[in-house]
Amino acid sequence: APKLPTMNGNYQLTNVEAQRVMAVLDELATDLRLAFSLTPQTLSTTQDISSLVGQENERFFVMQEELERQFMVLASQLEGPVSEFVADAEHENQDSVVHDFFDVARRLRKNTREI
Repeated sequence: APKLPTMNGNYQLTNVEAQRVMAVLDELATDLRLAFSLTPQTLSTTQDISSLVGQENERFFVMQEELERQFMVLASQLEGPVSEFVADAEHENQDSVVHDFFDVARRLRKNTREI
C-alpha cells in the first residue's frame, strides 16, 4: 500500500505497521523491566538463576559471575598500570598475568554484550 502523505511531508503508518511498532516496543519494555530488576544483589542471593532469566539465558549469567570473579583476582595481582600492547622488561613475571587479565576483560565485555 502506498504511504499516505501528511501535511508536513512525512507519511503515516498503516495500521499493520503501527501494530508491529507497538509489538516491538512492548517486547522492549518487558526486556528492560527484566534487565533493571536483575541487580547484583538479586543475582547473588538467588539460588535458581534460571527462574529469573530462563534456562536459555542462565549460562550467560553464570559465566558473568565467573568472569567477574576471575577479573577481580587478576586485577589484584597486577603490580600497577599495564598495557596489553607494551611489554615491560622490568616486570616479565607479570606477562602471563597481564595476558590473562586482558583475555578475561575481553571475554567479560563480550558476555556483557550478549546478556
